[in-house]
Amino acid sequence: MLEMVDPKPPGLEERIRSRLAAVEEAVQQFCNKTLLTGLKALRAGSKWDARRAYEEGLAWFPDDEHPCRDRLLGALRELESPVSP
Repeated sequence: MLEMVDPKPPGLEERIRSRLAAVEEAVQQFCNKTLLTGLKALRAGSKWDARRAYEEGLAWFPDDEHPCRDRLLGALRELESPVSP
């Protein structure tokens, strides 16, 4: 029965690793872009737009599996904290 199983095509593992790395890079870029969008909104004086950017970003990171969720939650907490004099 095992004779019927095809061996792995050459280079398959490397192609999978390469593709996973590209996907992780795209996710990280999305995270950074979302955080930057919020920061730009804050610099423009719009806490509302910053909050919206961070909350929309959280929709893409619904659990703690990716560190971006913590970064977005931290940014939201900073929006809630009073400014020190």
